[in-house]
Amino acid sequence: MAGFFLAKCAAVHGRREPKDWYDIAFMLLHDQYGGPAAAELVNTRFAADLKGEVTTALRDLAANFAVPAAQGPSAYVDQLLVDHPDFDADVATADAMTAVQKFCRNLGVN
Repeated sequence: MAGFFLAKCAAVHGRREPKDWYDIAFMLLHDQYGGPAAAELVNTRFAADLKGEVTTALRDLAANFAVPAAQGPSAYVDQLLVDHPDFDADVATADAMTAVQKFCRNLGVN
């Protein structure tokens, strides 16, 4: 899973596809290895690699989940509401922003 999270960070940085933004937020929120465990896994497996382009991708990820109108939370909520139209968009936006910001912060990226 650590590799998945870093690969998804690279994907959102490079491709900027809505599915990539959705996938990383969804996994951080709903996977058993999401939340604080995700950053711990990445730190354990890839601590030596968290520099250079990886740090740039993580900063980009954090920036794109920093405000509700950014492409990260927007893409996450758009897809989530297709799959679960009963979810509250504002709550889902806040959840996605919080999950991604915590993940990045726990990796030492603000």
